[in-house]
Amino acid sequence: MMAKKRFYFFFALCGFPLVAASSETNGTRGEPLLWQCTLSEQFDPEKVGIYWQNQNNNEMLHYYRNGKEDLEHQSVSFKNRTKIFPDQLRSGNLSLIIDPLMPEDNLKSLKVVFNHAGDIKDKLCQTMVHVAANFKEPNIEINQKKMTATCTTQGGFPEPELAWISTDHEGHERALEPPDVLTLQIHKEEDGTYSIISTANFTGSKTVTCTVYNPTSNKTVGATADLPAAPNPESKQETDEVPSEGLPVAATAVIGVFIVLVVLVVLAAFGYKKYHQQRQQRSNGPEPSAAYLSNGALLAENGGADSRRESPREAQL
Repeated sequence: MMAKKRFYFFFALCGFPLVAASSETNGTRGEPLLWQCTLSEQFDPEKVGIYWQNQNNNEMLHYYRNGKEDLEHQSVSFKNRTKIFPDQLRSGNLSLIIDPLMPEDNLKSLKVVFNHAGDIKDKLCQTMVHVAANFKEPNIEINQKKMTATCTTQGGFPEPELAWISTDHEGHERALEPPDVLTLQIHKEEDGTYSIISTANFTGSKTVTCTVYNPTSNKTVGATADLPAAPNPESKQETDEVPSEGLPVAATAVIGVFIVLVVLVVLAAFGYKKYHQQRQQRSNGPEPSAAYLSNGALLAENGGADSRRESPREAQL
C-alpha cells in the first residue's frame, strides 16, 4: 500500500508545480467522454512513460510505460472505465476515453505527465471535467383551493436553477420570487442525480411556467400550466346565501312532493277500501226473524186499535 502511495505522489515529490486546469471538458452522465490530448512531436512508445492523473497526483486514471499499458496502479474509481489509443501514441495522440462518465467525475482537474528518456513534461493537456445529465420535463400540479402550483422534476446533474414565470390576464409576464415562491427543495439521489420540487402562489395569474436550467449543459426544460380564475368574493357571498348547487336542491323538492303525493294516494285508497267494506256489510246483513215480524205486526195492530179508539173522541169533539 505504501509503495502504491509513493507511486502516486512521485511527481509531486519531484517538485513539479501543480497548476489549475487551463481548459474544460464537458460530458454527459452515462456516456463516453473523450479527453483530447495531442503532442506535436513523435516518439518511441517503447521508451516513454505516460501518466493520466489528477492535478493533485493522488489519483491515477491510466498508465502506459515500456510499450504497454500498466493498470496495476490505476485508481479503483476508474477500473474498467478508461481507454487510450496505443497504436496512435507514436504519432502523438495521448487522448483518453472515460466510459461511462459518472457524477463523481465532475469537477476533476486532470493532466498528462509525459516522461521521454528523462525529459519530463508535467503540464500536458490540463482540463477540468464537467459532468451533465439532462433533467426530465417538469410536471406542474395545481391546487385550486390553495391557489398554488407545484413543479417537480428529477434525473439531472448537477444541481439546477429553477425559476417561476407568471402571466396575468393582460399578458404581462413577471418572475415569481419569495414570498410568492413558497418552497424550493433540492435533493441528491443515491445515483448522484438531483430531484427538485418547488411550490409557488399564482393568485392573479392566468398561466404559470416552471423552468429548470442545467448550468453545465446550458439546457433548459420547462412546462406551462393554465390556471383557474380566482373566486370572486361577491359571488362567494351570494353563494353562501343561496344554495350553490341548484340541481340537488330541486331534486330534493321534487322528491318531497312525490312522497306527499304517494302518502295521499295511499290514504285515499285505504279510505275507499274501508267505505266499500262497510257498504258490503250493510247489503249482506241477516234477514228479520219471525219474532221481529210478529212484533212488527202487533205494533201495527195496536197502532190500528189506537186509531179506532181515538175515532169516538174525535166524533164527540
